Amino acid sequence: MSVCVSDLMKLPSLRNATVIAGAGGLKRIVSSISVLEAADPGVLNDNLFRNDDFFGGEIVITGFLNLTDDVELQLTHLRRLAQGGEVGLILFYVGAFLKEVSPRLIQEADALDFALIKMPENRVDLRYSDVICEVMEAIIRDQTAAGSIAIEILERVAGLPARQRTIDTVARMVSDRIHVSVVLTDAKFNPLNEAMWPRAVAGPGYDIKNMRLDDTAPPYVYRYKIRTESIEGMELFLISDVNPVDSVFASQAAEVMQLAVSIWSDKHDHVVVSELVKAILRDEPVRMQRLARLFNIDVSSVDMMWIISGENIDRDLSDEVKNAAGGTGITLFSDIYEDNLVVFMEGPGQLTQLHYMLDALDAALDESCTITAFSNLKDTAAVRRAYLDNAEYIGDARRAFPGKRRFSGEDIAFVKQCRSMTRKGEIALGDALNQFNRLDQEQKLTVATYLLDAELSVSKTADVLFVHKNTVKYRLKCASDRIGFRVGDMPVSMRLSQAAAISRLMAGD
Repeated sequence: MSVCVSDLMKLPSLRNATVIAGAGGLKRIVSSISVLEAADPGVLNDNLFRNDDFFGGEIVITGFLNLTDDVELQLTHLRRLAQGGEVGLILFYVGAFLKEVSPRLIQEADALDFALIKMPENRVDLRYSDVICEVMEAIIRDQTAAGSIAIEILERVAGLPARQRTIDTVARMVSDRIHVSVVLTDAKFNPLNEAMWPRAVAGPGYDIKNMRLDDTAPPYVYRYKIRTESIEGMELFLISDVNPVDSVFASQAAEVMQLAVSIWSDKHDHVVVSELVKAILRDEPVRMQRLARLFNIDVSSVDMMWIISGENIDRDLSDEVKNAAGGTGITLFSDIYEDNLVVFMEGPGQLTQLHYMLDALDAALDESCTITAFSNLKDTAAVRRAYLDNAEYIGDARRAFPGKRRFSGEDIAFVKQCRSMTRKGEIALGDALNQFNRLDQEQKLTVATYLLDAELSVSKTADVLFVHKNTVKYRLKCASDRIGFRVGDMPVSMRLSQAAAISRLMAGD
């Protein structure tokens, strides 16, 4: 038995609260409770939510006190909390400071099955501490009486997005659940994964090779073997600096780590390049650094990432990339991740060499495949953000640029911005489409093709539309007269390009 969001609604402090959205998340297990308020919401976004971190089943209290009028930022917080594994949001002071709950926030919470709970309106006498105390008491009572923590944790992991079903996530859950540091090593005691308790402790925090094994005095150290398919298995260390760990909880922690390795990390201790790719994209820093050292790869020098997606993606394409890179002097490594071929390269390289490699790769790809080329990635955190952005917006990129097979990181950033405009409400959307909507249908088609598909070329526009060049010129002149500037002039045409792309996205929704 574990405390779910629905159980919390029976507590005296939440008895008069109302679930206004995300009812599909009421059965999610609650591990803790925290408060979300920030003096500078932008700083909060950049620091708290970096790298798609997993927070671990918390329910969050907020009054959105510093962004009561910023619905867009409220939505950003809600999405990122949901992505991070949080289970719900309890809204205080609605009607007093936060005048109303935006329908867009309700709609988003429903779509994400993220419980949105509203405290009684127009009440400034409500205290966060009442809810915090009762929620934590309920969680502690349940944990004290609970049976197997293995089932609880594995159920929570199973409900996460695939990219968060990692050994790091499970280790983090175990650490949070029984308040110990968790270190998983290979047979030679090299750390593969670490989760420090408390979280503020920077890892790696322990020298496992030289640590004294002792469960009678601090630091209390518990060691378990983790079975794998390899001849030499892994070792699990549970470390508590203050109190001894209950033997039942310690053995259950070892059980859940064993199950996690078996289910979510096949051949976790095998050292292959593909594991380095996974470690980068899953943001597993300890493992990434260790693997990079073994392969003598300077991960910090990774400047470019190509993502090839579509049908018939296999490892043979990695050979095509390596062959194309032969003689260019470009250092790269690649592997399949989530059905995409992901290629990492040191850079920047010469553009002629990069285009040669892209041409060679393009020729080897099925027509359904696309390539996204990101460059100027300053660190592995930027690499991961780029990968996640591509996963979320490549479909929109295909709709905005239907004739393209090669995309850049700038293309993805462009459609991400366009997509955000479609979520801002009718007034903001009307402003964004104002110039474009002044044109008739023929002019819209011609302008969109000219700006998005034809690289500002009249000849290419004519070829795409199967019309004469003079027809294109006439339509562009008429369109320019209607909007008050020449179509194609920069930067004034950027807003028009964005409007044309938004129009295509909305047509595909």
